[in-house]
Formats: sequence, structure tokens, C-alpha cells
Amino acid sequence: MAQTTGTTHHIVALETIHCPIPEFKLPPSHSYTLTSYHRTPPPDLHSRIRTATIILTSICRLDATALSAQVTPHLKMVAVMASGTDCVDLSACASRGIRVSNCPGANVEAVAEHAMGLYFATRRNMMPLCRAVVEDEYARSGSLIAKMRVRGRGPRTLREETMGVVGYGAIGKRIAELAKALGMRVIIADRKAARTAANSVGDVNGVLRTPFEELLFQASVLVLCCPLTPDTRNLLSVREFEVMQPDAVVINVSRGGVVDERALLGALKKGQTGEGGGIAGAGIDVFLQEPAGSDNNILVRGAIEKSGLKLVLTPHVAWYAEQTLANLQSLVKQCIEGWVGGVGVNVVA
Repeated sequence: MAQTTGTTHHIVALETIHCPIPEFKLPPSHSYTLTSYHRTPPPDLHSRIRTATIILTSICRLDATALSAQVTPHLKMVAVMASGTDCVDLSACASRGIRVSNCPGANVEAVAEHAMGLYFATRRNMMPLCRAVVEDEYARSGSLIAKMRVRGRGPRTLREETMGVVGYGAIGKRIAELAKALGMRVIIADRKAARTAANSVGDVNGVLRTPFEELLFQASVLVLCCPLTPDTRNLLSVREFEVMQPDAVVINVSRGGVVDERALLGALKKGQTGEGGGIAGAGIDVFLQEPAGSDNNILVRGAIEKSGLKLVLTPHVAWYAEQTLANLQSLVKQCIEGWVGGVGVNVVA
């Protein structure tokens, strides 16, 4: 419910570590106070949001308990300074009439470019090669091309690649544009289990979609840029990796839960040893639990233990660019100022 009479809002920003909070210009007769935190550890969450009427978050999780009237009795709005809203229990917000808005499209260019960077680093095995040069392995051996081979073959060039894009929103469309411009063949995934026929079909907007199972079989590069929902959780697991080409690489710039991380590590190890059900490599920017480290993430531990894996890990920074920060600040201003003035902007619940 929007505010129609003058009031003072208490805005609590939980994570300024990601993006500076802009100044807000609320409609006449409305004012606000702002409390900002660099980061908010889970044990501190409830005490920090108890007096909030508006919460600003990026990835800090707001579950049903945090959103209950007992913990946040004054809460009227949650503004997510990101495009994904999986960190917020939308059902809990809806049951209390709490408005939820997000910042869609703010990071399109940065995420698309990072996805392509992960592709090149993974396909060309740049991380292990860099490490080998620094450790003088190149000087000792005279050649490191063996580190670039997959099952005895050299890496594909762009014109030999077929990129399968899973998630065809603004980011997926931009990734597809970049891949086509570089010479790749691009196919777009239909929803998993939506169709079983092996032929592509057009959707209502005229975009040709390839059935998910067929796309797994055809793609030599699989890019995930879909939201995390009950339907996409563990979208890629053991069975899906078994269908994929043995020299395929997976790029994930969506959410960690979209990929079964244990199954992915298993597929990478099989790819390294030449077993069936393996893939060549993966570039991962997102993790099931974040911040990810050796104590809580199997992929991080696998990269440490198996240094030869074609596995590139980046710390959920695909979104980051100066333009993204400007976009986030502009959009969150629109969301909060609009809601206070009675206009819904980028409303998701």
C-alpha cells in the first residue's frame, strides 16, 4: 500500500558494500531517516530491521520470520537493489501487503560481458595456464598445449561453437547478440520438459526455441542466465551433464542454486579423466551459499584439490560496472520515491 499522507520513513540499508545508497527526494510532507550498514551478518538482521518502514537489500536474505509482524512491525516496503528477488520471501510480503520492487536491467551489459569473459577463460583454460607459467612449468617443459586439450583435441574456435542460452530475458538476449557477433551459432532453450520433440518451435514473440533436452545435446557452450525459481533449482544435475557433449563448457551467471554443484564437480572430474558423463569445463560466478569459500563450497574445494580442472570461479561480480552502479541508484530512487508518491515502479509483489 502506497503512502498517501505525510509521514517519516525509516529506511534501513543492509548492504552498502555492493552499491552506495543515493539520496531520496520524497514528495512534499514526506521525510525519511536512513540507517546504513556495510554488511549485515544473519545474527544481526532482526535487530537492525525492527524499526524499518523500508528495507534496502541486495542479496541479504529476508525470510518469512524476518518479514513477520513480530520482527518488522512497521515494514511497508522492500526495495531490492538487484534484478533477482529470490532473497525475499514474496509470499510473506504479499500476506502483509508489503510492497516489493526491484531494479531490472541495471546490470545487463556487465553480466553479458562477464559471461563471455568466463567463456574465453574456460575454453582456453587460462587460469591453469597462468599458474603453470608463473610456477615455471612452461620454462621447464617448453610447451603447455597439452593443458588446452580435451580428450586429445584442441579447443574449439568461435565458429565451431554452438551456444545454448537458458533464460532469454534482457541478459540472455544480450549474450546471444554478443555470441552471434563473434561467429557462434546460438540456440535458445525452451522451458525444461515443456516439449519433447527434437525440432525448434516459435514462441508467441517469434523466437525460435529449442527443447531443453535437445539443447543440452547440441550446445558446446551452455550459458545460464535464468532466475532461481522452484522450476529452475538444480536445473543442471547428473542426468543433464550425461546428455551434454564431452567438450562442452557451462557458464553460470544466474544463481548458484540453478546448478547442482556436487554434480557439476563430478562432471568436471569425469571430463578430466575421459570418463562418460563428463564435460570439459565451467565458468561460475554464483554459488549456492555466498560468500563462497573452501569451508562451505564444494566447487572451491574441488578447484583447490584438483588444480587441473578447467574451472574458473569469480565471486559474484558479473554485475559490477560503473554503469551498473549508476543504474541501480537511479532505479532504486524511482522505486522508493514512486511508492511514497503513490506510483508503483518495478513492482514484483
